[in-house]
Amino acid sequence: MPNHMTPARPWQWWWAQVNGEPEEALPEKMEYRYFHRDTLKKAIIEVNEISDIEIELVVLKKGKWVDKLQFKVARKGEMPSLPDVTKEAILVELTAMPMSARDARNLLAEYSPEYIRKTLALVNARAADTNQSVVRNKAAYFKEALRGRYVEAEAAATVQTSKPKEPPRSSAILPIETPFETARAQAQAKRIEEAEKMFKELDADQMRELLTEFKSETTVAMFKRGTLANTAMRKAMLSWLADRTWGPLSDEQIQKIVDSNNSTSS
Repeated sequence: MPNHMTPARPWQWWWAQVNGEPEEALPEKMEYRYFHRDTLKKAIIEVNEISDIEIELVVLKKGKWVDKLQFKVARKGEMPSLPDVTKEAILVELTAMPMSARDARNLLAEYSPEYIRKTLALVNARAADTNQSVVRNKAAYFKEALRGRYVEAEAAATVQTSKPKEPPRSSAILPIETPFETARAQAQAKRIEEAEKMFKELDADQMRELLTEFKSETTVAMFKRGTLANTAMRKAMLSWLADRTWGPLSDEQIQKIVDSNNSTSS
């Protein structure tokens, strides 16, 4: 549809399409308000939640009576390229702290994914250290560590301890993504892509069932009440589906990708 609009048809026609019935089967006492309340509204929510398109109802009236209906249709964004997949994976980790998706996106716009990853690793290690005080607000501590450049400070301290007479060089403190981390991102991106294809082949009931199961297992509050129109939630659900289908990525699998990348580059 070049204009992203469906044809305008009588609401009775849409009743037949949505219910899978001929128009002649329309109950005599059926009114548009009942059709909209009991069937159409739920169908719109379902399409927007589990399909790869989003629709918006347009009501056309004659006087005060509903005459025809049509829908604005927009396709949801395509699967992102590898750098975007990497960012979305980090976004999932940040929102799981929990942190608002808005704050997480702002941080990703301000700092590089590699630097955020390094800071995440530092914060997770600090939170797991039972010899230090408990980190009560992980998101707040993460923001403090990020803006306080804790990663650089730790790297500089390490360099100074090992080489006290040699001042730390800037190249030694910049966060660098290792071949192993790059391979993990590549593998995760591929798994999400395959999970997306598998998900799209399911029928509506199977999609709803998987979505319900994901929401029951996730610990992220925003995902429990969200929809798949949310990019971060969609990637998190697909990552969950990949792990559920093929099992978590192992270090051995990632190492094979590293070795393959090395052999290709050589």
